[in-house]
Amino acid sequence: MSSVISGAVRLLTLDAMDTVIRIPKSVGKVYADFARQFGVDCDDVALTTAFRNNFHALSVSKPCYGFGKDGSFAWWTELIKSCFEDVNAVSKFTSFNDFSKQLFDHFGTTAPWQLIDAEAFEFISQIRKKGIHIGVISNFDSRLRTVLDGFGLLSSIDLMLLSGEIGMEKPDARLFQIAANHFELSNMNQLLHIGDNVKRDYEGAHAAGARALLFSRTSTTDGPSQVPPEMIVHSLAEVAKCL
Repeated sequence: MSSVISGAVRLLTLDAMDTVIRIPKSVGKVYADFARQFGVDCDDVALTTAFRNNFHALSVSKPCYGFGKDGSFAWWTELIKSCFEDVNAVSKFTSFNDFSKQLFDHFGTTAPWQLIDAEAFEFISQIRKKGIHIGVISNFDSRLRTVLDGFGLLSSIDLMLLSGEIGMEKPDARLFQIAANHFELSNMNQLLHIGDNVKRDYEGAHAAGARALLFSRTSTTDGPSQVPPEMIVHSLAEVAKCL
C-alpha cells in the first residue's frame, strides 16, 4: 500500500459511521430497548425495517437532516415518530414527545456507539505527529461532535464537515474541496480520504481530485469490483504505517 499513497499527504480525512464508530446493535434493537424503558414493547426487526424505509424517504424529501428548514432535531423527531407509527406503538407512550427527545439525546452520547478500532486515538496521534492534519467528513448531524468528544477524539480533530451543519453531503465533491481549501492545500492530491462507502467516500473523494482508500472491517481480500484490492484497508493501523 505504501506505493499507493506515496507522495506528500497533508490532510487525512475520515468518514465517521462504520469507519471510526458504529452501532453494534441494529437501530431497531436500540429503539426497542429504549422504548422498553418507557414501558412499551416493540418488535426490533419491524422497527429496523421501519427505520430503513423512513430514513431513506426523509433523506430524499429533506436532505442533510433538514438543513435550511427545521433542522436536525425536527428531522429526527419526524423520523422517530414515523418508525413507531409503522409498528402501531405511538399511542402506547404516556408522552411520546418526551420519549422521542430522550432517544434523540441518547444518540448524542457514546452509549449506543462503539469505536471500531480501539487504537483510534493512537492512530490520530501518530498521524498528527507526522505533521498531517486530521479531518472528519460525515453525512451526520452535530451530535457527532459530542459522540467523538465522549470517546476522547474530538480535541485531536482539526476540522469537522457535517452534512447537517453545512447542507452538503458526500459524495458532493465540494466537501472535499472545502477541506482542502481550509488547510490551503496546493493540490487536491495532498488530501487522502478514508471511508467505508464506495460511492460516498471512495468515488466521492476521487471525483474531487483527492486520493482515497476504502475501509472494510472484514479481512477478506474480496472487495467491490470497482475498487482495486490494494486500495482497501482493514484497519487504521495499516494506513499509519504507510504515511
